[in-house]
Amino acid sequence: MKNSRVYISVSEEEGIVSIIFRNMSAVPLSITGEELTERFVRGDISRNSEGSGLGLAIVKNFTEIQNGTFEVVVDGDLFKTICRWRRWEEEILK
Repeated sequence: MKNSRVYISVSEEEGIVSIIFRNMSAVPLSITGEELTERFVRGDISRNSEGSGLGLAIVKNFTEIQNGTFEVVVDGDLFKTICRWRRWEEEILK
């Protein structure tokens, strides 16, 4: 949404590092978070001039290649993306 803010938080709990991005959409989203991470899907179906619908799919694949997880949570016009990774030291010791 134009002139909105993005909130970013980073935390670690039990060896898992999480990065959470929160933002608001210009209109309520009538799509699930899982659907938003599919290729060529846009949150605002009426949009026809910007974006390819690949961004979240690329982030999800990139995160998973690094042995992390990526999740999108939608609640009306509020959405958040959550990236999680095991701490590097923890991964080495596995």
